[in-house]
Amino acid sequence: SLPLLPPPSLPPLPPLPPSSLPSLPPTSLPPLPPPSQSPLPPPSLPPLPPPSLPAFA
Repeated sequence: SLPLLPPPSLPPLPPLPPSSLPSLPPTSLPPLPPPSQSPLPPPSLPPLPPPSLPAFA
């Protein structure tokens, strides 16, 4: 019977420098209007027909 070995202790990952990520300026994205100004229309889905399954007694 082999003794159970503890899981290997992995060293913590070093923090990524901020320069590694591309810094996108906030002006690159258009400002999203509040949802109150652009109400979403109701979904135009037809009503689902009743399931044509036999009723089990």
